[in-house]
Amino acid sequence: MLSASAANLQRRYDSPLRLPPLEVTLNALMFAQQDSGSTVVTLILYAAILGGIFWFLIIRPNRGRARRHQELMATLAVGDEIQTAGGIYGIVRDISEESAVIEVEGGGTLRVARRAIAAKTEAQ
Repeated sequence: MLSASAANLQRRYDSPLRLPPLEVTLNALMFAQQDSGSTVVTLILYAAILGGIFWFLIIRPNRGRARRHQELMATLAVGDEIQTAGGIYGIVRDISEESAVIEVEGGGTLRVARRAIAAKTEAQ
């Protein structure tokens, strides 16, 4: 059986468009926070799990990709056939600190940024 004040609140707020008074909401929050010790532990556990997922799905693969690209840049030499990130195939004719000159099909040359070189390709 509902108390008089609870019955009064129930009658006043039966409509789905009306919100309960602030006191009812604050009381519900206070009762929910009585067991805050396990809530904090659960929150920390979820944060650690999400951090681990983030690490293994995003950070770790990117580090591997960056390491492979650095190895590619260290072994890049004149005469290597390469593919750029834009899909252009060519043969390296000159390499500087920031860029490389590649010869493309038809005899034309292009200067591309070294960081735009995506991979070495097999000679055809």
